[in-house]
Amino acid sequence: LTLSQQLDRAPADSPARRALAESAQQAMTALFTLSAPAFDRAYLLSQVDMHRMVLNLLDTAVLPGIQNASLRTEMMTVRAAVAAHLMEAELLLRNVGDAGVPANIDASAL
Repeated sequence: LTLSQQLDRAPADSPARRALAESAQQAMTALFTLSAPAFDRAYLLSQVDMHRMVLNLLDTAVLPGIQNASLRTEMMTVRAAVAAHLMEAELLLRNVGDAGVPANIDASAL
């Protein structure tokens, strides 16, 4: 059984979930208009922004209201995964040059 089944709860829709989905859709639409090198940098920027938004939502709206210990443990695991993904995206972003080409690659060779 999943945790939601054990707790007899179904995931609920919310304005925050809809706002995140809309933001992700807007980012995807914008990304598909870019050249490959610019796409890389814009994609990483969007991932950093989205992961920061999710962490903020978890920290300010989700975690403070959780009373069930199992659910809190699961959401803390989710939070740790999101934080790890954010760190990876930030590291990749630091290694991407202004045009989206990794800084350690000679862009003229591409």
